[in-house]
Amino acid sequence: DVNAATARLWEHSVAVAQLARDLGAMVGCPDAEGCYLAGLLHDIGKPLVASMLLEAERKLGKGKRFMPLDDWRESIEVTHRSVGVALATKWGLPEQVVAAIREISDYDGGERTSVANVVRLANALIKREGLPTWKTDEADVDAMVMVGLSMLGAEDEVARRLTTNVRARLA
Repeated sequence: DVNAATARLWEHSVAVAQLARDLGAMVGCPDAEGCYLAGLLHDIGKPLVASMLLEAERKLGKGKRFMPLDDWRESIEVTHRSVGVALATKWGLPEQVVAAIREISDYDGGERTSVANVVRLANALIKREGLPTWKTDEADVDAMVMVGLSMLGAEDEVARRLTTNVRARLA
């Protein structure tokens, strides 16, 4: 269901933002509040692409779906990064926010405690906690958590404590 997917996206983004702010402060990122903004907007292209697809469906006529839900999700997954980067650039957001949107799946070894790296780890941790936007590969998520913890010099136990009450914080 599209409405449920949209609600999950919002929950996921808010959870990533909150955790990114906490992680940023913990690991000494110079801009913990920038971590929050980047975490909130890291998937901003998804609702934009989804709304464009929904508008196309509306124009086809009531009740007509022009592609299966899995194809709909795949279309969003393939395009949302470039759309999100274009939107963030158009809005004049700081480069660190744009970088977090653009490179969410690759850590930057040059700036270990960068906003983008903090958001990457927060995103993976939130997925591990069971709040992905949709189906994820657990092995990929575990690898992103392991690399991120190492990169940022954080311990898994501390990360688990930070994510323990993530659902309660969303309520």
